[in-house]
Amino acid sequence: MNVELIVDSTVDVPEHIRSRLTVVPLTIHFGQEEYLDGVTLDKHRFYERLGESDVLPPPSQASPAAFDREFRRVRRSGGSAVVLTISAQLSGTYQSACIAAAPFKESVFVVDSENATIGERILAERAWALRDEGLSAADIAYCLNQEKKDIRLVASLDTLEYLR
Repeated sequence: MNVELIVDSTVDVPEHIRSRLTVVPLTIHFGQEEYLDGVTLDKHRFYERLGESDVLPPPSQASPAAFDREFRRVRRSGGSAVVLTISAQLSGTYQSACIAAAPFKESVFVVDSENATIGERILAERAWALRDEGLSAADIAYCLNQEKKDIRLVASLDTLEYLR
């Protein structure tokens, strides 16, 4: 059975890895303007907008509908999926994925990375390796849930301005 890896757009992976994943974009709002992360707004432009805007974009999340579209596609293909999201403490994306996954209990397994960016990347790369070893989606999700406890993200910031 084919196992697909689905991530949200906050995962920080190089393009050669990103092209092997299905990426569900988060929605970013700058005032009344709405963008899809990595689709209609790339990272470079996002940081430009941060500097230009008086109002910071509120925390965002991918919608259940965006995940549902991908889960239906996976089911039509006869495959299964492991979904890796940004920490549920930082975004509602994990909850959106769980809502959308409810009708797909046997084939879609959602994992809260309990991390962000590079921490998610580590888990995404591990999921890919486990997939290549032939593990099922359920087994990959189980391994990720065990191994995520060993990942710690440490960051050095130039400014605290955008963390408020």
